[in-house]
Amino acid sequence: MLNELNEKVENFSIDNLISNEKFVTCLIEASQLAIKNHQEEKLKCLKNAIVNTIIFDISDDKSKLFFYLVDELSCMQISILKFLDDPNEYYIRNGMERKSYHMGSPSILLLEAYPMLNDDKEYMNKLVKDLYSNRLINTESLNTLMTESGMYASRTTKFGKEFISFI
Repeated sequence: MLNELNEKVENFSIDNLISNEKFVTCLIEASQLAIKNHQEEKLKCLKNAIVNTIIFDISDDKSKLFFYLVDELSCMQISILKFLDDPNEYYIRNGMERKSYHMGSPSILLLEAYPMLNDDKEYMNKLVKDLYSNRLINTESLNTLMTESGMYASRTTKFGKEFISFI
C-alpha cells in the first residue's frame, strides 16, 4: 500500500501520513472493519479506500458513509453494483459474449452474469433493492421491459459511481 501511495501521491512521505488526521481516522476505521471480516473482496475494498482517501479530496462525512457501505453491503452486492455500473465492461472483462436482444430487462443480463441467482430471484431482488435504498443505483427493480441499449445502460447513480471509485 505504501508503494502505491508513493507512486500516486506527489511529495509522499510516511511522516506526512502520520500527521494527517484524516488518514489516521480512515486507517482506524478500515482496520476495525478488517478485523471483523475475512472476505478477500471486502479487504481489498478497505485497502483501496485507505489509498483513495489520500489521493482524492473526499469529505469526512462521505468517507465515513463509504466505509459504512463497505461494511453493510455483501460482497455479492458490491459485485452487482460494479456490474450495473457498466454491463458491457463486465462482459468484456469476463470473456462473455454479449447477446443481442430486441427487448428485455436488465435482470436477464444480471442472471447471465450471475447464474447462481437464477435459483433465488427473491434474493436477487433483495440485493438490488438494497443498492437502490442506499442510493447507489437509480432503479428499484431490474424487471422492466426495455430496448437492448436500455438493458446494457449503466444503472449507477453519481453517488454509486463515487463509491465504486472509492473502493
